[in-house]
Amino acid sequence: MSGGHWSSAAFKIQNILEEVGVDDYIKKDFSKLSKCLTDLGDALYDIINTLDYDISGDSFIKNKEEYQKYAIKLLKKSLR
Repeated sequence: MSGGHWSSAAFKIQNILEEVGVDDYIKKDFSKLSKCLTDLGDALYDIINTLDYDISGDSFIKNKEEYQKYAIKLLKKSLR
């Protein structure tokens, strides 16, 4: 895959959200938001990476409807 279809976008997004989420100021004054940002980064990494593998042909999502349900559930969970 070598960077994937979207040039390692999943990692970049996760990294940015984690950088903001673990910032000392954000953790101290916005602790709930801090957790949401880091959880969202992890969820987006998982989703985008899986889609990237699917679109690049490295692996395939067999049941696209079920995967969408899973991905949406993962996103919602990260925002609680």
